[in-house]
Amino acid sequence: MDGFRISSGAQFLNQLQPAIVKDLKLESHGLSLAAQDVDTIALSADGEHMTLGRAAVSGGGISDEDKAAYATFMANMSDYAGTLAHLIDLPPVDIFNPDWDDKMGSMKLGWKLRFGLGKEKMQQFLRIVGINMFDVLNEDFDSDLLKGALSLDATLGTFSGPRTPGSVLTYLYRIAIGDKTGRGAVSIPKGGMGAVSDALAKAAVAAGVDIRTSARVASVNVEGCRVTGVTLASGETIAADKVASNADPKTTVFDLVGPRNFEADFVKGIENLRIRGTTAKLHIALK
Repeated sequence: MDGFRISSGAQFLNQLQPAIVKDLKLESHGLSLAAQDVDTIALSADGEHMTLGRAAVSGGGISDEDKAAYATFMANMSDYAGTLAHLIDLPPVDIFNPDWDDKMGSMKLGWKLRFGLGKEKMQQFLRIVGINMFDVLNEDFDSDLLKGALSLDATLGTFSGPRTPGSVLTYLYRIAIGDKTGRGAVSIPKGGMGAVSDALAKAAVAAGVDIRTSARVASVNVEGCRVTGVTLASGETIAADKVASNADPKTTVFDLVGPRNFEADFVKGIENLRIRGTTAKLHIALK
């Protein structure tokens, strides 16, 4: 549309950790925010729309009881997400052959659960973390509009619904990775989400990275169980002893590397991954 520029896919920035912004100096490469701490607006057919902030909710004919319950709910979820945020920067623990780092990571997590949350909150966290958002919201709130808005936050970007087991965990993870303090701030970059990619590219180039576009990779080359580089669709071969793929696991394993280069159990696990997704967006220009 003339005069408008939109991010047709992702439009909110809430999964870029502050440490990455600082380490890569993204602000010096043009990253700035047009809006910070964006509230969720739940639209109602009767015009009584509801505004959900970090700690308070208003509108939508919400009762005083639900207002108080919302403040408590968000405070608890922030604490739970803060505990999970501890795991984001840690490599997965090898439970079968744990080394010293694995043991220390597990000890720190246990300490955070028991003494960071306290006994009662720890018990509540362990009770709800594996269940569905639908049951948790029904325990805490009466307003259907409020429960609907929170259900969206819990399932956004997933092929699941609020009754899906584990949807509480996806909600907590979104908050935790959105802001390492556990507050889950949602922002809008100036220039749209493409501005984030532009800033990352500029930071990479400044660090000496060579970026090539329109250079589709046909295969990841492996010899003697070791990566040797990639072959482009044009036939050009680029040698490298390490290759990182941001394609989905199935594309990487089956189309690029080839299943013959992995153990059978691993290939079977990748084959059984459910990676379907669904999204629908409506962009409206108002004046």
